[in-house]
Amino acid sequence: MPKYKILNYVKSCKISLFCSNGFSTSSNQTLTKRIKSESKAVVVGGGIVGLSTLYHLAKKGWSDVLLLERKELTSGSTWHAAGLLPIFNINYTIGQLHKYSVEMYQRLEKETGVDIGFRQCTNLRVACTNDRWDEYMYYKGIADTINVPVNILTKEQVNKLWPICKIDGILGGIQHPDDGYLQPANLAQAFAKASRDLGATIYTQTPVIDINPLYIESERSLCIKINLRNLDSDKING
Repeated sequence: MPKYKILNYVKSCKISLFCSNGFSTSSNQTLTKRIKSESKAVVVGGGIVGLSTLYHLAKKGWSDVLLLERKELTSGSTWHAAGLLPIFNINYTIGQLHKYSVEMYQRLEKETGVDIGFRQCTNLRVACTNDRWDEYMYYKGIADTINVPVNILTKEQVNKLWPICKIDGILGGIQHPDDGYLQPANLAQAFAKASRDLGATIYTQTPVIDINPLYIESERSLCIKINLRNLDSDKING
């Protein structure tokens, strides 16, 4: 079965423990008891995408969900991401996703009590060519359709918002008052806290080494193999 079709048939995910000779028998038994052997869904990777996926599954009522991270949460590219939140996008679907994200981040802070460093400081884009100005006018129609606040500015209004800007040759600009930035690592921890509060499980220091379809009689599932070599039982954080 092609891998891209597996999810259409999966009913559950089974966790297979792989313990090499680096463990004593007692350590193996301790880890086996602490790691879940089955879950409705397993998310691999504890970056912002994985944690957001886990949170939204749990938010939809899937409490039997599990996240596996090979090191620590946000230890990949998330911790040094810029954290910018530009709403501008000439696509209805992505535009609505951006809008939802900004609204959701504000709710998440209140929901978890975790300061994600969310600040709305506005965004300003200028047009120096007719083609760019036409693009902004086209985008304005999309923004109005999905109820995203956007202001069309003359070059004088641009200069008022950004006094050091040289407006010679500028046709005008657009402004998103809701644009801003946040701290990605803080956001990830907020997702993690909210997910755990909703019943989801997170294991760090738990690398996945293989994912394969598993067929037992009429049952269809995925077998996810994790490597616990050289790990101590107190490093498995559930």
